[in-house]
Amino acid sequence: MMMTGTMSRTMGTMLWAMRRSGPARRGAVVGPLVVAMVLAACSGDDPTGAPVESAPAPVTDVPASEPANEGVTIATRDGDLGTILVTEDGMTLYLFTADAPGVSSCTGTCLDAWPALTTDGAPIATAAADASLLGTLLREDGTVQVTYAGRPLYLFTGDASAGEANGQGVNAAWFVVAPDGSIVPSAAGDMADSDAGTGSGGGTGSSGGGGYED
Repeated sequence: MMMTGTMSRTMGTMLWAMRRSGPARRGAVVGPLVVAMVLAACSGDDPTGAPVESAPAPVTDVPASEPANEGVTIATRDGDLGTILVTEDGMTLYLFTADAPGVSSCTGTCLDAWPALTTDGAPIATAAADASLLGTLLREDGTVQVTYAGRPLYLFTGDASAGEANGQGVNAAWFVVAPDGSIVPSAAGDMADSDAGTGSGGGTGSSGGGGYED
């Protein structure tokens, strides 16, 4: 137990009084001396004799983490056209030959027939799809479109259900995509004259999209 200066002086005074007093009075001095020692021991190690109070632990507000948005899943399907890219629900995906890498030329009414495949998070590859070929681009309307081997991916409104590929070869501009990112040739020799999606359209690149004629 460490004695403070005040405690030492108090005990010195009491001991001097004990030596000066007779036996009868020494008992009266010993009691207060013991009490003083106990109080000093309870006062902690602060040399001033003041009680030592421990600082409260700091409180840190930890914000709740928000789950990351999950991107769309790109899968594959085997069929008459070989192995091609599809959505998780089996809907066929297409590329537009007028697009440049990382740039979509399908805008305006083109998107009515060929909706861009958009995502809220990083796209995910499954089956034979190659995750290293997946990417995204920011469209003018603020949506994020999925790309594959640098080319924007689209759906076709002419496909009513999974397994259909009615957009294949339309106006020799729209084709399904192989897992390596290449164009899958049409069964009719890369040419399938169709009125599907015909109309006027605009684009940020060369001509409009989806068999759209100026």
